[in-house]
Amino acid sequence: MGAPDRKLALAHNPLLKEDPMLEIVPDAEASANPLVPRRLVEAFRAEVDERVGDGDFARREEVALALANEVVRVELTAALQDIVASHGTEDVLVGDERYRFHETGSQSYASFVGPLEVERPTFRKVGVRSGPTVVPLDLAAGLLHGTTPALAWRFARGKAKDAARDLFDDLVASHRVPPSRTTLENKGDAIGAALRRRQAVVRAAARHGEALPDGARTRSKPSPPSRNGRSGSTTTTRWGTPGPPPRRWRVTRARPRRAARRRYATTTTPSTPSQRCANARSPAGISPAIASRWTMSSRSS
Repeated sequence: MGAPDRKLALAHNPLLKEDPMLEIVPDAEASANPLVPRRLVEAFRAEVDERVGDGDFARREEVALALANEVVRVELTAALQDIVASHGTEDVLVGDERYRFHETGSQSYASFVGPLEVERPTFRKVGVRSGPTVVPLDLAAGLLHGTTPALAWRFARGKAKDAARDLFDDLVASHRVPPSRTTLENKGDAIGAALRRRQAVVRAAARHGEALPDGARTRSKPSPPSRNGRSGSTTTTRWGTPGPPPRRWRVTRARPRRAARRRYATTTTPSTPSQRCANARSPAGISPAIASRWTMSSRSS
């Protein structure tokens, strides 16, 4: 209700009382976002002012986003190093298997804000010579194929909709610091392959958490028609029960083709003894029966 409408209503209805107009006074001591301490905001703005100088707002936005990425990158790297320090080098249990300290190495983990360079140890399975190794940091922090959880989730969604090139361009346009296109492609394929291997587990967990309405416990699936042309019957399958195992196709290597047998040439019997002797001395390309017959005839002559 505007000011003229308010005055008109007061003139026609004397029971209404005019309320005093509210005055908005900014609190100099309060922060714009209660989740961010004011001293952190002041320090951030001071750093942005120093880097921007006399630049315009577009330059300030670009510098602020780059500075925020750098701050988050330093914080995430320090958090991963704290997890490594908390584990130490003592034996670790992964499931029911024991792993012992192997060696310490550096690893670069991809994230939205750039690579996270971390020094972390690897552990080898006890009792197995040159056995498999694990990285406790990856298991504790949820790192998947050298990628942080948030970026791995973005990879999975992006690769399912667009190509790796489009995903890379979108991240760069959003002022993020993704890995190279080749690394993005390889990590996306590795994450997708890992999800496909655990498809049955993920599907079972998703179905277990679903809230189905009453009466939606089964589904009908028509069977294929029979040979006599009649329509197939309807079978009922319960939700959550495993279906028939997938058919495995046996891939066999084709047998090499055998070389065709060499056929012996058939010729007429030589007319002169000299020709018979020459053919008997070089029976190549002549059947053994003809060669022996020519040999006996040449001896008798």
